[in-house]
Amino acid sequence: MKQNTDEINGESNEQTFFHLFKVNINEFWNSFMNSSFVPTYFYENCKLTNIKDINRTLKENDILELYYEDKNLKAKLLIENIIDTQNFKSVSFKLIDSPDDMAKFTAIDSFYFCSQTNTTGLLIKIINHEITKKNFILDYWYENKGTIYKDIEKYLEINFKETEETESIEIGKNGNEVFEFLITKNYTNLKVLLGNNASVKPTNNPNEIEVEHFTKNNKVKFMITKTIDFNEKQLLIQAIESKIHIPRQSMIIKIVNINKDNCLVIFTHKIREYISNELIMNYSVLKKKLLWLLKSTIEGK
Repeated sequence: MKQNTDEINGESNEQTFFHLFKVNINEFWNSFMNSSFVPTYFYENCKLTNIKDINRTLKENDILELYYEDKNLKAKLLIENIIDTQNFKSVSFKLIDSPDDMAKFTAIDSFYFCSQTNTTGLLIKIINHEITKKNFILDYWYENKGTIYKDIEKYLEINFKETEETESIEIGKNGNEVFEFLITKNYTNLKVLLGNNASVKPTNNPNEIEVEHFTKNNKVKFMITKTIDFNEKQLLIQAIESKIHIPRQSMIIKIVNINKDNCLVIFTHKIREYISNELIMNYSVLKKKLLWLLKSTIEGK
């Protein structure tokens, strides 16, 4: 489905709308299920009057008591049929109390997650139960949906917390050997995973390195924390200073022994700023390439 595409499904009392958001489904869902989110972002002059009586996070059978200031009207929305799975989530809002001349409706909001692009599609299905009556809430939605989408995007960007993206690879060497390769000579060999066209050297501070990327004309300082367990070893690499601005981020290199001759290397990248989906995909492709470089370098020794 295409972004900003409205679809009529053929029935006179139902209409669906779809919009694509560049955010992880859990990030979006956690915000959307906040009891004040829908009243705030789906109608400009709406107040939730019973916010003290319901949980911060919506649950089935909760009732939102709403006051529409511009119309001087009250209405109630019942929360129905919450579905919360890994890549699909849904919640229904049913209008149960309103003026007699106002059409009752149900809005089913469904979230679809694409892990390949780290985007979430929001499909809104509106079922008008009384097509002969008017409904100012629906009229407002139809007329302002573009602005509503933009306001939600702005909210998600401002309140963004973290994107986590992980790649892994099996290497035909013992995990201890891979770990020693990465930490030897003051972490010099980390350049394999931090950009091979670069130099890595220690600073005057313990467990701190400076990586100079020649192609980008940039120098980045990283703080490294080692964690050693019986079957796992880990390097936490946190960017603390950069000559050129880069997103706030950290990397975790985890090495898990499979047997005495094989291990699994897991490369997790945590980005703590809202960045474009295109850049996230570029990071993913780069991590795959760097892990293959590490594999060929280690196994070729």
